[in-house]
Amino acid sequence: MKQPEYRECPGVQENFERGMKALFKVPKADIVPRKKRTQHPKAASARKAKRSDKEEHSDVLADRTKGDLSRRRILDDLARTEYAEGVYNQVPDDFDRGQ
Repeated sequence: MKQPEYRECPGVQENFERGMKALFKVPKADIVPRKKRTQHPKAASARKAKRSDKEEHSDVLADRTKGDLSRRRILDDLARTEYAEGVYNQVPDDFDRGQ
């Protein structure tokens, strides 16, 4: 059997038990009641209703689609401009240099 690392003084257990009994026998009159938290009158009305995961997911997809359309429109405009300038018909100078 393992030896204890320390030895308690006589009366330690008795002091502990007496302290716990005193702690839990506090009269209710001595206990200070907690204050209830009140809400601001506008807090409940200004709060947004919770949204379901499906609605949030659809919002993410809508934003993604909007961004995709915007990027596609920009790329189309650039391609039209370059086509009008004749850039698409030209072969680059370093096309076949073996690099």
